[in-house]
Amino acid sequence: MSKHIVAIILILAINLSAQPPKDTVFYQDVSWSPDGTNLLMSRLDISGDNYEYHIYSVNTDGSNYQKLTDGPNDIWTSWSPDGSKFVHASKKENNTDIWIRGFDSAFVIQLTTDTTRDSHPDWSPDGSSFAFVSKKNGLTQIYTMNTAGDNAVMLTRDSIPKDNPRWSPDGKRIAYFGNVSGRDSIFVIDSDGNKQTGLCEGVWPSWSPDGKSILFTIENEIYQMKIGDSVKTKVIDNAYYARWSPDGKKIAFIRNTWRADEGWPATSAVFIVNADGTNERRVTP
Repeated sequence: MSKHIVAIILILAINLSAQPPKDTVFYQDVSWSPDGTNLLMSRLDISGDNYEYHIYSVNTDGSNYQKLTDGPNDIWTSWSPDGSKFVHASKKENNTDIWIRGFDSAFVIQLTTDTTRDSHPDWSPDGSSFAFVSKKNGLTQIYTMNTAGDNAVMLTRDSIPKDNPRWSPDGKRIAYFGNVSGRDSIFVIDSDGNKQTGLCEGVWPSWSPDGKSILFTIENEIYQMKIGDSVKTKVIDNAYYARWSPDGKKIAFIRNTWRADEGWPATSAVFIVNADGTNERRVTP
């Protein structure tokens, strides 16, 4: 398993070698609202030996920062195309499943009820289904399922551990990353599972709004690359988990703001920058 996944998923097992600042928080992911005015984020709160994951939202100007879920293990978010709901993973009673929530907290639907881990959901552009990872067959594979929780289809069938499926804007392809012989690599598979292509080294792929390029992370540096082109361009230093805004004019990303000498624990914050690299600003407290 890669060091990115070890750091994020297995943090509970790590021996903390340095004392974190008070109210240590670590953001796991970030997702733009369809209208580009808000962000959803998974946040890990560390207090002593207690670790809790919650979903938060914030306006892109940094206002109206609020917690949306009660946790303690709510993570990996994606907006519905109409902006009225979001999907996320949640671990309850030692099992991780996928849930849909409205911004009215009274609307909550559990979509999967497997005894295996279902996680990293991403809503399809047409709103009819979502992609996710699951260990239904004993190995981590990419699946799709409709928003009623029916008709699960396994797209990948190899032994590579996988994470972070992301639909292309036209809904015809899904990007994800997997670990091959200790190396994190990004792949693209057709949404019907028929064709799979390896793209490049990296993690956390994100499509440009026109579907022609991807953002991805290598060693805490964010790169951009056109699909079908092996030339990658660094766009943001000391950062990870980048996401283009719906209009392609901005990029949201996460950056560590403090890290222990031995690597963990760490604190982080969410930032927004213009796509050309100008006007970087922090949006989380």
